[in-house]
This record gives sequence, structure tokens and C-alpha cells, in this order.
Amino acid sequence: MSKRPTATPCIVGQRLKSARELACLSTDEAARRLGIKSPSRLTRAEHSSYPKGITPQLLADAARVYGVSADYLLGRADDWEASAELPPPADVILGDMADFKRRRESLVSRLDACRDGSAPALATFQALAREAVAFADELLAVGGHQATAHAPGSA
Repeated sequence: MSKRPTATPCIVGQRLKSARELACLSTDEAARRLGIKSPSRLTRAEHSSYPKGITPQLLADAARVYGVSADYLLGRADDWEASAELPPPADVILGDMADFKRRRESLVSRLDACRDGSAPALATFQALAREAVAFADELLAVGGHQATAHAPGSA
């Protein structure tokens, strides 16, 4: 038998309501943000005595929208704050990746032009190198690292 405390529906319903109130959202606004067509469905899930319609998806969405931990909603923790930042939605990540790809292609194209053509002015080359290092820093920041190389002519 598991030693983990079970989440009773009454606690979950109460926690859903208190988390919504902590987020300063009306039932109507919360239902809209949670993708629930009828606010009365959210009201039923928040019922303190007999909640209905609580699904894992509702709990995950409520934790994200209200900015609380799932453990708080389940009654496993009294601290309402989420312990870790949730990852951004996939469309944001894909948009960032497309932007990184576009910027990389632009840098490679301009570096190839420098290599194949006549030598660019020193200031032009330094500006391109600084842009490349800044781009590398942004990419590394995603993984929590920082580039150690510095572009020529940078402080």
C-alpha cells in the first residue's frame, strides 16, 4: 500500500477554487483560460462538498493558469507556489527554433561572403564576430551556459 496521502475530491475542489481566487480570476475568466466552454462546469469542479468533472487535464491546466503546483491542488502540499517553472508551450519553442535557424543561416551566408570575397573592413568583421558570439550566447543560455569566447574588438 502506498504511503503517499490520497487526494480526496473535496480537497481538490476546495483547492481549485482557492487557487483561482489567488490568481484573482472570476469563474468566467478562469473557465475561458482553461478552455472550458461553460463556467458552470468549473463551478461544479470547485464544489467543496461534492466536486464533479475533475480530470488530470483540468488539474494540469489549472496549475499552469493559476500559477500553483499540482501538489497544492491535490492537497499534498500547503505551499501554493509552483516549485519549478513550467516549460513554454511548444509553439513558442518552435518559433524560437525557426528564428535561431534564420539567424544562423544569415550569419553563415555573410561569413561565407567574407571568406570568398575580398577582405572586409576590420569594423565590419568585428561587428559580424560580435553578432556571432551574441547568437552563440543566446543558444547556450537555453542550456544554462555562457560562451567563453569573445569577439574581436569587444570589451
